[in-house]
This record gives sequence, C-alpha cells and structure tokens, in this order.
Amino acid sequence: MKSKINELFSNQTSGRLTMLSCFLLVALITIAQAESESLIRNPLFSEDANADGWPDSWGKLPGASWLKADEGFPFMRLEQKAPGEMRMIYLKVPIPAGASEVVFSGKVRAEAVVPGDQIWFDARIISQYIDVEGKKMNDGKPRPYIIAKKGTCAWKEFEYTYPVPEGAAFFQIMAGHFQTESGTVDLAELSLRVAE
Repeated sequence: MKSKINELFSNQTSGRLTMLSCFLLVALITIAQAESESLIRNPLFSEDANADGWPDSWGKLPGASWLKADEGFPFMRLEQKAPGEMRMIYLKVPIPAGASEVVFSGKVRAEAVVPGDQIWFDARIISQYIDVEGKKMNDGKPRPYIIAKKGTCAWKEFEYTYPVPEGAAFFQIMAGHFQTESGTVDLAELSLRVAE
C-alpha cells in the first residue's frame, strides 16, 4: 500500500513538473517572438545591455522611471512633474518597404490623472505616419488612444491595425501625459509589427 501511495505521489509530482516546464517554455517562446516580430526595439522594456539602469532604445525624460518587478513584468512609469506640460515618450519607428498594414499594441494604466485646461489634455497615445522627409502625413492617420481622461484605470490592453499610406516611412508614437495637471501613466509591452 505504501509503495502504491509513493508511486502515485511520484507520478503526480512528475506530471506537475512537466506541466510547469511546458508553461515556462511557452512563456519564453512567446516573449522571444514578441521581441523578434516587433519593429520597436526592446518592446518589453526588458533589455539593459549597457547596464545603465534604463531600458535600451528608450529615451529618458524627467518624471520617468523603469520598474522591473512590481507587476511581474517590466514597465515604464511617467509621472507628471510639471502641470500643463507634455510628458510623453517619443518613438519614430521605420516601416519596412512593402508593408500594407501595421499592428500597434500594448498595455497601459493610469493613476490619479487630473486633466488639463482643454478636454483633450489627458493621458493618451498619439500615433501618426511620417514620410521620408519627416513630414506628417494626413492619409491613414490613426486616432489617439485614450489611456484615461481623468482618474485611475487598471491595466488594459489595446491592439489596433492601421493601413500604411503610400509614401509612409515611419510610424511615430507619443505616449503619456498630454498637458495634464498631475498623475501617473504606466506603459508596458509596446509593440508595432507588420500585419500578416
């Protein structure tokens, strides 16, 4: 009887370890795919090859911090330090020739956002196409994604597919505080990829 119990326990433990190993393998593959498919370098805010305490390929700005373990994944926090000012990260991402659509996705949340003087002074992501000369393009202009008009919101995911207009060379992203008075905005897993 004792040997049967030991055998059963051993089989259950082995099964759990196998399931855990499979789960970890799938998670690692998913992370590797997300980073390799994204046109944004270091989309998961996970790399710091130069060990400067800041995620590679992401610019530093006042009021920004890099948090690595608080939520189980790395993310960028933008705190409004100067009421009424723009406090946004900025990326200009090259679009591969021949791309007809791109998919922009990520995770965002906000805390205690106080809007500015105008109705559109809130926490948001602005994106637009830029031509090879650096001029903004009106064709196919994506709409702003509102993170929070005011107050607090939990982590939420977004994903949008945008057609690439003829002549577009870059997809420009500005994310954070659009002239808010105060609050914090968190950004994670920002990715831009060519639609399949």
